[in-house]
Amino acid sequence: MFPSAKDQEFVQIDTLELVRLSSDVGVQQAYRQTLDRKVVNIADGLFNTVNQSPLLTRFYDQTGLLAWNDAADGAMFDERIIAMQKGQTYEDLVTRVGLGNYLQGFGMKAAQAVAAVSGWNTYYSGSLQGPIARLGDSDLYHAGGLKALEIPIINQGIPAANLIYSSANAKDLSGSVGVVIDNVVLKINHNNGVFEAKVMINDSSHAIQEYSITGSLNTSGMIFGGNENVSLEGLVVDETGQIATIVHYTKGEVSKDVLVLFDDAQLSWPDLELVAAPGLFQTNDDSMISWGRWEHYAPLNAQVIDRLHLANMDLVTKNSHFALFQPTTATHAMPIGDSFNFALGNYEALHVTEGGTTTATLTDAKLNVNFSTAKFNTQMDATAPRLLAPIHLFAKGELGVLGQLLSSAQGSNINVAGMVTDNGSSVGMLLEHSINDTSSIVAATEWMPE
Repeated sequence: MFPSAKDQEFVQIDTLELVRLSSDVGVQQAYRQTLDRKVVNIADGLFNTVNQSPLLTRFYDQTGLLAWNDAADGAMFDERIIAMQKGQTYEDLVTRVGLGNYLQGFGMKAAQAVAAVSGWNTYYSGSLQGPIARLGDSDLYHAGGLKALEIPIINQGIPAANLIYSSANAKDLSGSVGVVIDNVVLKINHNNGVFEAKVMINDSSHAIQEYSITGSLNTSGMIFGGNENVSLEGLVVDETGQIATIVHYTKGEVSKDVLVLFDDAQLSWPDLELVAAPGLFQTNDDSMISWGRWEHYAPLNAQVIDRLHLANMDLVTKNSHFALFQPTTATHAMPIGDSFNFALGNYEALHVTEGGTTTATLTDAKLNVNFSTAKFNTQMDATAPRLLAPIHLFAKGELGVLGQLLSSAQGSNINVAGMVTDNGSSVGMLLEHSINDTSSIVAATEWMPE
């Protein structure tokens, strides 16, 4: 059993949220960034709001440039962001929160997500940071980096076991009258980093319904998951085992936010093991290149490859974290006697360490494929929040008759494997570079002719 909510006094939650706005055909996509702070007294169980700052909002176009804002005082928005940063660059901040991943999840292509993060980093460069979320005396983020969330002893000894947390208290924060969310059951497998939530919602405008949410629990204790009607985000406090979440409900014109606290976890046994789902990334609707991975960026295994390997796709190659696919109907004619330069389009890059996995950024990327000599060479720089300096990556290798790419050990510091699609229309490559025994850069990439 874990300590109850009375062991904590205040919950201060600074929510930094990014949402893609719906748009009609021909209208440029826009993204809304909101910043919200609530401090709630949970000691008395009444969830009295001690302090709540005004909700601040800004809007960005799909390149990440500031489009407009409706904050009554723009300087206040800046002050709140600065207060949340505490010595890190804004790029560090959004990478740790995972906004780069959320951007792609909301439909922004990887290259555009990088541009957005870079634009915000430039805008907020030189500012100071404070914790993004605090529960009692526990900082989720601090100047020393992420705090690793320890796997509970029960999951260390019995990895298949799940822990069930029933909602101890709930407090309505905002939204429609006539909606009640006070019964939430959270099932977590800490070993696998995944959760399932059952949320019972009594909505006078719609039928009473139980919603299921699946999502991920990352190594810093952040919880995130949702569907079109219900989402849940929050954090696990390592020192106490308590969980604080905000459940957001939207259906039609109805919207509701509820703060839900969990404690007193119980063992779920026997039960099916919670497992992460595989995710498939298609670079566009007509793409000849796709790649798959675990949703929570765990190392690949045969299970995820089997689940990703659809009947209409062929496995091209794989590395530790990504599997590369192309359509089974793809043809393999190659240009004759030409040398092509390619520019990096979409990609996903990871910095994998013992302390956890974060997203990485690839810049100054170049690829040349010489179809006359059946050779290729590539280079790029990789940066990540936990890297002290950019790492220069380079490789050269052979081009097979069907467009296969494979790097050579000599003259390369990355392992490269991939495929040139029909007539050189694009290139899909998987990259992997070992920094040391406990740290590596892993990436899936799509390249387009310049």
